[in-house]
Amino acid sequence: MSNIDDLFVVRKGGGRQYLKANKRYVVTRQGAVVELDTSDPSYAAQAENQEALLLLGDKGDLRQLETIYRNLTVLFNGSVRKEEMYHIEAGAISSVNAPNGSYDATGLAYLKSVRFKSTANTTVNYVVQGSNDDHTWHDIFEGSVTVPESESASDEGSVELIAPQGIAKFRYFRASAQAGEDFREIVFVVEEIAKSKFLPLDEAGKLQELNSETYDVTFFVQGAPDLSTKLLTFVVPRELYIRNNWGGFIGFADTPPAAPYPIKVLINDVEKGTFTVDPNGTTSMSSLTRTKLVPGDRVSLLTPAYVDATMADLSLTLVFDRQELA
Repeated sequence: MSNIDDLFVVRKGGGRQYLKANKRYVVTRQGAVVELDTSDPSYAAQAENQEALLLLGDKGDLRQLETIYRNLTVLFNGSVRKEEMYHIEAGAISSVNAPNGSYDATGLAYLKSVRFKSTANTTVNYVVQGSNDDHTWHDIFEGSVTVPESESASDEGSVELIAPQGIAKFRYFRASAQAGEDFREIVFVVEEIAKSKFLPLDEAGKLQELNSETYDVTFFVQGAPDLSTKLLTFVVPRELYIRNNWGGFIGFADTPPAAPYPIKVLINDVEKGTFTVDPNGTTSMSSLTRTKLVPGDRVSLLTPAYVDATMADLSLTLVFDRQELA
């Protein structure tokens, strides 16, 4: 697709609706596609409706619109299984948040409970809220609680509030106390987190490819490597997985070493394996079980404590899985 006008939505029951630039669309649960002007207030109203599917025809990103088209096909025509659209994670616990600080569950989730600390033997009036965009907030539940005095000093003033069952899913959560009341250290417990498999942003702010399962990184080291030197450090931009036995890692030396040349593989400066350049110029890897990497982790290659004067011009490709495979 080279033009935004090439994009269309398949309506329930057949037929297609072409998407136009500078237009916005609402897709009803019955499969109808409603075209709106960018200034139409009814579009803004639908933006808060979790049951509505929205199309932004003025963003200029064809891949984003293609993703929405695929989602519509899933929901209305059943041509793709729903489980192919989302990962469902059982639950997560946030780090400690300050009052009114939002927690990003990184996907739509139910709020199970909220834990907070306050001064013992005080009464706190609170409100817990959820949001889909970290801007417009909706009350989930509110009330008043008397904070007990715990026997454990570390737990003093701790209270856990159980969220009502059957509430809507949200991506962001926050809690606050009434003005002037003591309320601190908030932790959110969420469950059934639905994370889309389509086009999340990585740490570099770039869209991932629609169906790509791997994340490939290629390097070239010109000349002969020095001794005890990091050839490279790859900073992980998003959740990735190293395959069993470093599957997919490959390299080749244009000028091979005189003897097997072992390069240490480090994860966050901890040795995890060996990347060996063989005398024929190819490479082999040590054993490793499947390993998860999170944003900010570092994968480094460290040369041995000697120089092989023969080897030069080393090419390396590191291959990771983008998501946990079934």
